[in-house]
Amino acid sequence: MQSEEIYSIFYKIDSRSRMNSAEEFIRTYEEHKEQIESEDNYFYQRIRIEYATTLGLNEEYKRALSLLTKNIELMSKSDFDNPLMVTEGYLKSSRFLKAQSLYYTRNLKEAKIIFSELHKEYPNNDIYKNWLKSSIHWKFQKWIDLLWWNIAIFITLNSILNWFKIKTFEDINIWIVIISFLLIPMLILISKMKQSSK
Repeated sequence: MQSEEIYSIFYKIDSRSRMNSAEEFIRTYEEHKEQIESEDNYFYQRIRIEYATTLGLNEEYKRALSLLTKNIELMSKSDFDNPLMVTEGYLKSSRFLKAQSLYYTRNLKEAKIIFSELHKEYPNNDIYKNWLKSSIHWKFQKWIDLLWWNIAIFITLNSILNWFKIKTFEDINIWIVIISFLLIPMLILISKMKQSSK
């Protein structure tokens, strides 16, 4: 099949998608993957870029991540021009989906950088602002969760030691639990302050 024929499987004459769902797009892409990835022309370029964004939208974050990174690099080049797509829109959505993919694969540092850049470029976009806040909060949430586990473990340990009438670590356990209880609200407060500053 020629590239125009494969393109027409995905898109109508007015460039709107023929696909009824993300799953259908992904399945159709994978049926023609070898040919789509073997040539570099406007038709296949658009299909490849849209495949990566579709994976991201379909919450297949690990699969999407490397493809989104590759597409962002391609579309960021000054000489990039594909008449079949609006580059700015695709670039913006690819960056957002890359940040989302990083967020869900627990790479919060990199996700925060992209959400921060998007928020600076589009300060009136509440979606970017909220995702940036969430990526900041999640970092603190990991520490809060760790402290809760710390409390649970030491309370359990303390109960076991009391059961066997072993007093050696009792004071240490109590202080660890008290310090953990004091640190949790402090971390929550710091998280809220960081979020409100964005």
